[in-house]
Amino acid sequence: MKTFINVAQMKLATLQAGQFVETGGYYTKGDAGAARYLIKAAQAADEYGDHTLANGTVAVLQILAVMDIRAFGVVGDGATSDADAFKLAIESKVEITIEDTLSVRIEKAIVVNANVMISGGGKILLDVVDIAIKINTGDFTSKNINYDGNGKSLAAVWVVNADTCEVTGGSFKNFDSDTWVQALIISNAENLLISGVSFTDLTCLSNGVIGDANGAVRAIYISGTIGAGLIDNCVFDNINNRDGVGALTWEDADAINTAPLGGTLAQNITVSNNLFNDCGKRAVKLVGNDNTTYYVDNNHIISTWIGTPDNIGEVGNGMYGAIDCFGGFNAITNNRLSGGVCGYFVVFSNELVNEIIIDGNSCDVERHEYANGSKTRAFLGSGVAVDCKATVTNNIVKGYQFGVENLGTEVAVTDNILTTWSTCVSVNATHAVVANNLLIQDAGSSSTTASGVSCPATLLSFAVTGNIIKGFQDGVNINGNSATRYGQVSSNVFQDLTRNGISDFSANPENHAITGNMANNSASNRTKNYGTSHEWRVNGLYAGSVTNIGWDVDVVGATSSTIANVASLLNTVNKREGKITQNTNTKALYVAAGSAPTDPWWLADGSASVTPA
Repeated sequence: MKTFINVAQMKLATLQAGQFVETGGYYTKGDAGAARYLIKAAQAADEYGDHTLANGTVAVLQILAVMDIRAFGVVGDGATSDADAFKLAIESKVEITIEDTLSVRIEKAIVVNANVMISGGGKILLDVVDIAIKINTGDFTSKNINYDGNGKSLAAVWVVNADTCEVTGGSFKNFDSDTWVQALIISNAENLLISGVSFTDLTCLSNGVIGDANGAVRAIYISGTIGAGLIDNCVFDNINNRDGVGALTWEDADAINTAPLGGTLAQNITVSNNLFNDCGKRAVKLVGNDNTTYYVDNNHIISTWIGTPDNIGEVGNGMYGAIDCFGGFNAITNNRLSGGVCGYFVVFSNELVNEIIIDGNSCDVERHEYANGSKTRAFLGSGVAVDCKATVTNNIVKGYQFGVENLGTEVAVTDNILTTWSTCVSVNATHAVVANNLLIQDAGSSSTTASGVSCPATLLSFAVTGNIIKGFQDGVNINGNSATRYGQVSSNVFQDLTRNGISDFSANPENHAITGNMANNSASNRTKNYGTSHEWRVNGLYAGSVTNIGWDVDVVGATSSTIANVASLLNTVNKREGKITQNTNTKALYVAAGSAPTDPWWLADGSASVTPA
């Protein structure tokens, strides 16, 4: 078999169709561009892989399972224009290797309609203000390739409609723009794997206009349907747009951003074991719908917003939130948030969120009352589905003004340690359980009206049991509601409260079972109703001016006229034989003879009775 020193020498030869020849290199002997060619009759040649010879015949490159990119004419010195040769190489449908000494310069956008496989350890220098490589309807595999945005590229790779997209090892770095940056874009993939990749220094210049998307930055942007996706063991560092007007960060500056689009497209994605450092707005934004499933597990998120002012109404003084969920099923487990200011640990921002699991997470961030114009909250549901179910278990929280708030219609908050400036748990739901938590008001808090647990007016049933609640104004605050609500407050320990163990504002406190609670000071060992008469209550029921009394007493107060009025609530709602009321005019105790509105009330000593009429 005839051998030539390089391609240039081969092109000067006169060869007949049917011959096989080899070269010792592409440009020079030994430059890793050596290849085998089959000589064919005259035909079109791209002059990168296939070459026209002196007599008009064509040397056709023989493609192997794995090819060095230099066999297609790529120089790889970081200065020579390699875009056309690179495109030819990746369209060859075989695995292309780029050795770690090479820097392949792409100076114009490339669109490919084929499966692409690249490996090696070398660099692809993206010297173009555009999406550098777009792969239409083809699979994409990248192993240990380093994509350098050269301070100007908008995106390295956009993969569209792939069965498989795998990016493992390597890096995406040094992307910057005056409009937007999305280093890696995936639009529809049956199988997605991004593992062991480093995303660093992805920045954009915000124009200071909030809401126009100018200045948005995303390391990974995923749209459309994802059959099964995994993003793990990656590092995200300096993903932000804080170099703009007034250092605003309200446009998306997210490491991972998903958008299923279309309203019904399914995404099933797991984000695990990643490190997020210095993400301007969020680490993870999951814009889901009813058909999406997201697992965010065992990640470490670090806010680098240190020592910023705590200004009410000011945008740009902290990371907006660590994890933001907009739809579907969301399991947020075993993640750690640390460092500077972060407005929310996890926020659920849309009524398409239908199930929430928050388990085993911990955060200890710089203590702030406000961030980006809003009060700081660890776990917030700012908009969830009407039938959303939420469980919050085994979490440790420090540094936030509020702990758990508005997460769903059926909520269980159990076995957490929450230290907050203000109210720890606000269960703005229909049915709620708050059990076995340690709830502490931060010693540095200036709030004098906070509660350990707030039971808002939306609740139909609740149980607050087995908690240790320390340092708040009230241990449990039961807000007003209709007579249909039933609740239990039992076996809690209240410590160092400034007002009451239980403050009951409800219209029908007799529906609340309050038993077995303990307190370390008399001021908190009682409940109080804030109606027009400001009576003291035990079990939510009137008990005169007591200062310390066991909480299993079942006494309700009423005036003489109320006891005698057959139409009063005392006689028409929850009246039963043996029920006790105290005449607030005479302080005498009366006992109901039966449950009917007309059944008499007897004095406790049986000497006389009052029959309602």
